Amino acid sequence: MCECEVMRALADDGMEAERLVGVLSHINREVHRRVVQLNLDRLKKRLGPPPVRFCFFLMGSHGRGENLLGSDQDHGMILEDYPDKDHDRVNAFFIPLTEGIADDLEALGFPRCPGFVMSHNPLWRKRL
Repeated sequence: MCECEVMRALADDGMEAERLVGVLSHINREVHRRVVQLNLDRLKKRLGPPPVRFCFFLMGSHGRGENLLGSDQDHGMILEDYPDKDHDRVNAFFIPLTEGIADDLEALGFPRCPGFVMSHNPLWRKRL
């Protein structure tokens, strides 16, 4: 059952719009969490564990818990502080991680943000 069918079934059962948005937001957060974890697991097999700790976060309607059908990607990443000399090594892990996340989310129906507000954009992937 696709997202639209789930929302239609809940609406047909009388669920209020505000609650529908909350349910959809919860589903979309879980999809994002799983996509991040799958990409992290895949990359760990090739490159080992992440070189620094990090936090992936959602912004826009995702971050506010106000998802509607057809929401685009809005996400960022905060990396643990690291010395400048380690930048290339850290990027060698996080560039493919964030590109994989964006690719997989797009394949699942979350279009790329037209303003490029996504963690594979270096402006939205920064050190603490």
